[in-house]
Amino acid sequence: MNATISHAYDAAGRKTATYEGAVGTGKLLSQWDYDQELLGALSATSRFVEDATFTTYYTAYDEFYRARATYYEVPAAAGDELARVYDFGVMSPFHPA
Repeated sequence: MNATISHAYDAAGRKTATYEGAVGTGKLLSQWDYDQELLGALSATSRFVEDATFTTYYTAYDEFYRARATYYEVPAAAGDELARVYDFGVMSPFHPA
């Protein structure tokens, strides 16, 4: 089976969505969202599997716009054992002044 995969981009040239089929009319496979306040840093990504959405949120950016906290949301469709929001943090080495 041959499937056409297409991508949508914003005005800055960043990928915003992936479709099976044509952009905007095909089946949405994944999506990227960018922060409008922190120089357009990636703020969320989503992957669509059947009727379920798996989303990763990036928050708490440091002075270099690197995400210091990440949340991964697993939907109920993945099963009761896995369905929840997982959080991950990043710690930097201590640098005394």
